[in-house]
Amino acid sequence: MEKAYFFPRLLAYILDIIIVSFAVSIIGLVIPVSDNYETIQKDATELQEKYINEEINMEEFVRQYALITYDLDYASVPSYILEITCVILYFIVFQFYQNGQTFGKKIMNIRIVSASERKLTINDYIYRAMVLNSVLVNLLIVIFVLFMKRDYYFYVSYPLQIIQMIISFITIFMVLFRKDGRGLHDLVGNTKVVMDK
Repeated sequence: MEKAYFFPRLLAYILDIIIVSFAVSIIGLVIPVSDNYETIQKDATELQEKYINEEINMEEFVRQYALITYDLDYASVPSYILEITCVILYFIVFQFYQNGQTFGKKIMNIRIVSASERKLTINDYIYRAMVLNSVLVNLLIVIFVLFMKRDYYFYVSYPLQIIQMIISFITIFMVLFRKDGRGLHDLVGNTKVVMDK
């Protein structure tokens, strides 16, 4: 089977992210937002202004920003859970039952198949989504914000987000430059993306 090239895959992914984001936005309208969320955002803005105006030094800025980050993420837990749920339903469950295709992949005429010529299992899609769709990192962030002390949260969650960005860049370069076009998520999930004849 002919491998799917980078740009059809990228366009399919963008379309899929738009679909998931739209679903999250619509469903999110019925989820109550924390009463103090806007106050916390205002505190974050004021803190940035203090730092820019040199009213506080970098060390104090980071200390206060770490606490505000925890407060914002704690207030956003329902949104995180909604987003994780929608990603799992779309990129794992829906794609599994659609034989390796999402709406974006159908439009771009591409499909996920096994790299070892066997039928893909739901676990293959789970492993793939853990890497590509940040499911693992987002789950860890929710767990950390719920169970970790406020003083330490930022120093654990921030490196996790940096690691996820690095994984994303590595994946992009692998899809662009590997002969088989397989990214890190494809290697983990034992998958490849091909043109759908």
